[in-house]
Amino acid sequence: MMFTGKMNTITSYLSPSTTQKETVKTDKQTDTEEKKEPEKKDEEPGNTEVPPLDYVLKDQNGNQISFKDYRGKVIFLNFWATWCPPCQAEMPHIQALYEKYKDSKDVVVLTIVYPPGEKNGEQSVYDFLKENDYTMPVLFDSDGAISSAFGISSYPTTIMVKRDGIPYGIAKGQLTSDIMQQIIDKTLAIK
Repeated sequence: MMFTGKMNTITSYLSPSTTQKETVKTDKQTDTEEKKEPEKKDEEPGNTEVPPLDYVLKDQNGNQISFKDYRGKVIFLNFWATWCPPCQAEMPHIQALYEKYKDSKDVVVLTIVYPPGEKNGEQSVYDFLKENDYTMPVLFDSDGAISSAFGISSYPTTIMVKRDGIPYGIAKGQLTSDIMQQIIDKTLAIK
């Protein structure tokens, strides 16, 4: 497991999110590119611009879930797979977080699976949820668009999203319930 980055001040478990369509000035720009009129932005060199999440995915109940509907809330977003032992170990903790925050005005707990990566597609997910009595929202990234946008290359991966819909940090690997709560609290503290 590798954990570094922006949230190191409290947990060492979340690195800054550098996902989705980023704008980064690099040292490899050509002289021609450097001579172009610079864009006027209030940012330091090397900072990235990450747009708010703008996805609509189907959940396990067939509902269309839009990330825009959660603006104003912190999103705990976990990518997982039914065949992944560390994911299976995290699921009871994520279910407990969901139970804690399901009526919250400040936090939403969401999970995402990539059905084509499952042995029996969506049916594997339905069976896994039923066998374990999990009720937390599970979104289907059927075309892999959101997984690709975030560069998800291992499971589990957790992304924290700020109230403005912009990803704040990413943690790859299994998290404990204490760490999950700490990263939610840290993200909630952002004004």
